[in-house]
Amino acid sequence: NVAGLGRFSTLIGQEIGGAAELTGLADVTPLDGLFAVTIAGRTEDLSVGIPQADAVLAGAGSLSASAVRDADGTRLESLLIRTDAAQITARAALTSDGRDAEFSARLNDVAVVLPELDGPAQVSGTVQAAANGVIDFDIEGTGPAAQLDAQGTVNPSETGRTVNAALSASVSDLSRYADLAQRPLSGAARFTLGGVLLTEGLRFDVDIAGQTRDVTTGIDRLDPFLDGVGQFTAAIARPTADIFQVSDLLLVTPAVRVAGDASIDGLNPTGADIDLRINNAALIDPSLNGPITVRIDGVPTDDDDLAVDIAANGPGVDVTLDAI
Repeated sequence: NVAGLGRFSTLIGQEIGGAAELTGLADVTPLDGLFAVTIAGRTEDLSVGIPQADAVLAGAGSLSASAVRDADGTRLESLLIRTDAAQITARAALTSDGRDAEFSARLNDVAVVLPELDGPAQVSGTVQAAANGVIDFDIEGTGPAAQLDAQGTVNPSETGRTVNAALSASVSDLSRYADLAQRPLSGAARFTLGGVLLTEGLRFDVDIAGQTRDVTTGIDRLDPFLDGVGQFTAAIARPTADIFQVSDLLLVTPAVRVAGDASIDGLNPTGADIDLRINNAALIDPSLNGPITVRIDGVPTDDDDLAVDIAANGPGVDVTLDAI
């Protein structure tokens, strides 16, 4: 029973505070290195010097855990930590075949750590690491008007790791995040992302797709183009440290359509092929009526410049421009 954990801050090199009362049972076979341990206890106003964590640990809490090491391996058979604000559970095992773990964490109200939001949040998942270094993960979570799912595999290589992953996320009410973003957000959005990341050089190749509904951002010039149901797809790649590519881009809403490809080498554009159609020019200028189309073609020259052709057509507009 430790009534004042603060006295140990200097000893462990970390600011801590609060009180804790723990009890434990242990069955140990020292010569074989085997054990079975059970711990249970209560906490009061624990703190670790991190404001967000301290808010979660405040008040009365409880914890329990049991761990075993036997002929089959080492296992954390159960872990439960509960406070007024949160609950965490976990299980893990370490054997000759690898490691695996399950976990879940729940915040009763995210306002405890993010005052701009309110409502519960939860994340849970599994992680499996094979003896050959391959890691599989499967994680899902929910938050205020939001859902998240992620699955993937991490493969070791001589120069780093290769991550193959798929991610999906959705927000059914963006207005819940307006205060956090400090913008008058509203509407809904969801997207999926899948691809490969090479940790060596942070190279990647991913496909992204999604849908939007009546999104507003507080940007007067942009919001009219996001009204209604929209869809978007793109392939995004960074094959080397200096090259960034966007291909098969397609963005469609009732007001606008954008399609094309583009690439950048360092700070210099190396190619572009973009088509833009605004279905009603009145969204740009109320005095105009009818569609506007713009086509941009950019092609590298032998002198490492970029030759650009721009063509624009619409009410009162018929422009063709060639430039380098």
